[in-house]
Amino acid sequence: MRQEPTCLKGQSAGPGGAGITPPMDQLELAAAKYQLGRQTGEALRDLGIALISEGHDQAVRLAIVEDLTMAEVGPIFERVCREMGQAIPPLDQAIDIVIAAQLSEIAEGRVGPEMGLRKLMEDVVSPHVTGESQTGRYTFAGESRGLQHLVGAYWGYDELRARPSEVSLAGRFGDEAIEMLDKEVVGFARDWLRGSGSPRI
Repeated sequence: MRQEPTCLKGQSAGPGGAGITPPMDQLELAAAKYQLGRQTGEALRDLGIALISEGHDQAVRLAIVEDLTMAEVGPIFERVCREMGQAIPPLDQAIDIVIAAQLSEIAEGRVGPEMGLRKLMEDVVSPHVTGESQTGRYTFAGESRGLQHLVGAYWGYDELRARPSEVSLAGRFGDEAIEMLDKEVVGFARDWLRGSGSPRI
């Protein structure tokens, strides 16, 4: 699988799943992360506490659980979801929900571009999207979800940091190149969100 070149002018990142918008509801996002196996017992207990503070009494048991193993917390979380009318999304939908949420954080400046991109790769791309892109239908890694430019940028960070005096971006080296790549990543994130129909960008 080829990696998308980092600096391609005149191209914009493709959309993700049609109609997917960054989830506004923390329970929906938590359910999507749960489906992807990216939750911890501590994070779900914290969610329960937050839900209680918002007046959702269904989350009481989740908020006070002491055994934080997922074997214990998982079934409690699933019950909270059922009682609050939140389905655990199927895998394909969960992938798009988490992608949209994490790209929103990058696009809105709530997380640094490089850090946010590395989390996206760790949580979603490497465990779930890479396999989709190896089916033979796509040219670039991440293309199945319109993430090829972001995957290319991810590897671009590594190259720029490993060989700062040899590898350049648009004629710039070192910290200047990293700064330029940060801006490109924010742009790619915004392009993806616009392509997915997000009203938030």
